[in-house]
Amino acid sequence: MSSDPMTLFAALDPAAQLPAVDVDEAWSDLLAGLEAGAPRRSQRRVRGLVAVSSLGIVGGAVALVAGTLTVAPLSAAAATLQHAAQLDARAATLPALQPGQTLSQVEDVSMTCQVSSPSMGSAPALTYVAAGTVASTTDAAGVSSVTISPSAIGTDGGHFATPGDEARWVAAGRPFIPCALGDGANQLIGNPANANQGSSYGGFAATVSGYGGLGFTLSASTTTIGNSVSRVNELPSDSAQLSSMLAAGEIAPDGTTASTPQACPLTPNAATTGCDATQQVQIVAQLLQLPDASAKLGAALYQVAATLPGSQLLGSVTTPLGVSGTAVVVPLGANETLELVIDPSSGALLECMASVGGTPMATVSYGPLTVSGPTGS
Repeated sequence: MSSDPMTLFAALDPAAQLPAVDVDEAWSDLLAGLEAGAPRRSQRRVRGLVAVSSLGIVGGAVALVAGTLTVAPLSAAAATLQHAAQLDARAATLPALQPGQTLSQVEDVSMTCQVSSPSMGSAPALTYVAAGTVASTTDAAGVSSVTISPSAIGTDGGHFATPGDEARWVAAGRPFIPCALGDGANQLIGNPANANQGSSYGGFAATVSGYGGLGFTLSASTTTIGNSVSRVNELPSDSAQLSSMLAAGEIAPDGTTASTPQACPLTPNAATTGCDATQQVQIVAQLLQLPDASAKLGAALYQVAATLPGSQLLGSVTTPLGVSGTAVVVPLGANETLELVIDPSSGALLECMASVGGTPMATVSYGPLTVSGPTGS
């Protein structure tokens, strides 16, 4: 065993870069103390005791010194997300449904819709913030139905981004807005107000944003998508396994899975396999629009998001549904973020909001999961 102080210190803690003079002083003090208190023995015996005893005491000394070194603490955002993942882990096991029962959830949605029309000429598109609901149900056989219902213009929180946008809309003759209801018969196709049939949006929409990959757009009429099998129910019920599969590129934004590591579904032609943390969050953001996905994937989302540098804890907020929760913002790109609102007592995901440059582009507020059957809910 080496008795050189630098060798021993390095062996005990290679990361500790201590000044040589400090080590020499500590070593001298240590030996002096041992010699002063040690009984008289043969030189060989004393050396053996010094070497072993010194190692134990130096170990304690280095541990004490190392404990005083600056260590980056777990960020408040990461700690909040990790705690939420622990609370919410069991939610991934969705309740088993009996024949005749359905699992349902309603979401309040708002998203940005940019509109142009022939009557506006070359003027920039006007911006309308659309509101609506997304209601999903899944039955005992796994068959799911999603009903997307936009709100009428100016109701349920729907509004023009600025008074100037609304004034321009009025001046242009109130052109068709493809993400809000103008009247009970407001439709994308066949609507007299939608004079230009050049596209599914009537040629009036510059962009209808399902921003941040949130997986849907608010159309201008109530739309029901049914008779599909909910792929969320086919995903594993262990949040750690879900996180592992996301990292391996084995879960696609539509919920389909692969049995072996793949190129990230967001970059299917990539030469490498797996998704980085930002890509994993983007995939989960899209999956969250599938029936019951907010409960299934919450813990896995938190585990991934906790690893993202730059996450920030915002504190307590209230969702459009009137529910209070803790908000954490995680980065999605150089100028994009995803805000997660979490129930601090259960870890349940209450809301997610995609933003660009600090401007909200799409928000989804999740209602509670409800099991309904012949005898009620």
